[in-house]
Amino acid sequence: MENLRVRIGLAALLLMLTSVTTHADERANAENILHTLDYLSVDYAGAVANGQVINAREYAEQWEFTQRVAKQVALIAPRPEQAALREKAQTLVSAVQAYNAADTVAKLSNELAVGLIEEFAIPIAPRTLPDLAGAPALYVEYCAQCHGASGAGDGPQAAHLTPPPANLRDAARQQQHSLYSLYSTLTRGVDGTGMVAFTQLTDAQRWALAFYISHFSMSPEQVQRGEQVMESATLNKLIADMAGITGTTPAALRAAQGDDGVALLAYLRTHPEALMRNVSSALDVSLTKLRASAAESRAGRKTQAYDAAVASYLQGYELVETQLRLVAPELAEQIEEKMAEYREYLGGERPVYDQVDARAQELEALLEKASAQLGSGSMTPLMGAFSAFILLLREGVEAILVLSAIMAFLVKTERRESLRYVHAGWISALALGVVTWIVATQLFTVSGANREFTEGMTALLAAVMLVYMGYWLHSNANIQRWKEFIHSKLQGKSLWTLVFMSFLAVYREVFETILFFETLWLQMPEQHRELLYGIAAAVLLLATIAWGMFRFSLRLPLRQFFNVNAVLLFILAVIFTGKGIAALQEAGTFRIHPVSFPRIDVLGVFPNLEVLGAQAVLLLLAGLWLASDRIKANKPKA
Repeated sequence: MENLRVRIGLAALLLMLTSVTTHADERANAENILHTLDYLSVDYAGAVANGQVINAREYAEQWEFTQRVAKQVALIAPRPEQAALREKAQTLVSAVQAYNAADTVAKLSNELAVGLIEEFAIPIAPRTLPDLAGAPALYVEYCAQCHGASGAGDGPQAAHLTPPPANLRDAARQQQHSLYSLYSTLTRGVDGTGMVAFTQLTDAQRWALAFYISHFSMSPEQVQRGEQVMESATLNKLIADMAGITGTTPAALRAAQGDDGVALLAYLRTHPEALMRNVSSALDVSLTKLRASAAESRAGRKTQAYDAAVASYLQGYELVETQLRLVAPELAEQIEEKMAEYREYLGGERPVYDQVDARAQELEALLEKASAQLGSGSMTPLMGAFSAFILLLREGVEAILVLSAIMAFLVKTERRESLRYVHAGWISALALGVVTWIVATQLFTVSGANREFTEGMTALLAAVMLVYMGYWLHSNANIQRWKEFIHSKLQGKSLWTLVFMSFLAVYREVFETILFFETLWLQMPEQHRELLYGIAAAVLLLATIAWGMFRFSLRLPLRQFFNVNAVLLFILAVIFTGKGIAALQEAGTFRIHPVSFPRIDVLGVFPNLEVLGAQAVLLLLAGLWLASDRIKANKPKA
């Protein structure tokens, strides 16, 4: 039995890793396509004008790029929702073949690029603020020899290169480049030119260089005007997050908002920290995704509308939910409830688009209100510390209770030497959680939905094992039966089961907790010391809880010890079940059917049929087990 449980756990982890690897390969292909599309949208203007080829060599190269894009798009796994990508690629091929205008080709290239970014959740922004202070030195060391000290493409090596280095001061050309495209060029290089891939630089250094290079085509007047635009309550919402800075071209903003849009982008490219000072930036992401969801719904794309609604919660609101609950708990509760209702409505059979818009507008008003609450100065240093304290306490207390119960069990049954197995479990969970975070932030992006899916499945698997352990402890409460079990069965496989249980209890929350703290850290740059105080206080309290439970358990008589810990583990299984199903609902895996019932987050109680139904089944199962044991205990001995 123990071997079966370990196999099930390993199979689940292997399936998750295989799925991630396959998706990562497709994302790498999509990133190659984006790199090609960038050069097609910029350089095509030098090949065709007024419906005629003006440079045969350049056109041949652009036609080759176009065909390469079509072939790479065709390699994408044939799923129904990706048919639009292949259609856009073919439209682009037809446009280049017909010598369409450069603006048309650039527009089609951009539409295909946006589709790829959305479909594969391609990370187009750095995870942390770029260090622009060191960028000038990097430019001198790696770029100035070719592009020149002023970026004009007149460096000492320029005369020896064919084609010559790009003039980074050419505003007309550079307005077609996003920061992501500059970063991609630094990362991959350009075939057939002197532009090599700077793989010797770190990811952060390449992002810093991309930001710095972009300033050559800006004027000081643009940057100064951009600062004024940033203060405007209306226009400062044009760019909601870091991806807005790095994924938007000046040409696109000029078409949407004129010179003010370009000026705002110029300012944020030189002062990206101005965006991150706004604590409500995560809510801006939530608003952007919500509006995209309503737009997809109006266009009749039900799946995309639902996915955008899920992203609105997971990639935006969830990251500031803890802070909002501190300053406006009723508003936080209302937003979460309305978001769940909105997702459920979109997932229905026939959503009415007018009602979708009405629900989206209601949510927009609530998110704007939350943004005002968080941006009004309500988050004091003390609240920042308390936010960090509550976050770690909330995520850690359940794992601490599980670990304490297992460790007390081993000590109570005179198997203290086996504690190393438990320590191996939770330490490996911490290590793997950190590795998961590094991989997800540096190598590829784990979307909010995938994060919640992983957490939900891990929680449900942990709940199954907790139920089994609780029943096992209760059924072995008889002293004589326990002594027989200890001497005959608690060997290697059983101990490795404890390792797996310890691992699940901790890994379930590590990755998401790190992401939440990363968000707090970025959003509260002036309060890092207070955040560390909050973390330290939570660690101290968790250690105290663990020690108290451990000591209390050891003082109980053996039969009471088993029964008390069996009840505790079963309660934790009910909590894990509720939180696991809720996480899968947030990921869009399960539907939500709300009911009138109190919400108790700490107990994993959420007012919907799916959660309450699963927890009711567990409670019924516990009742049947207890009744069965009583019948057996009262049965006359032969």
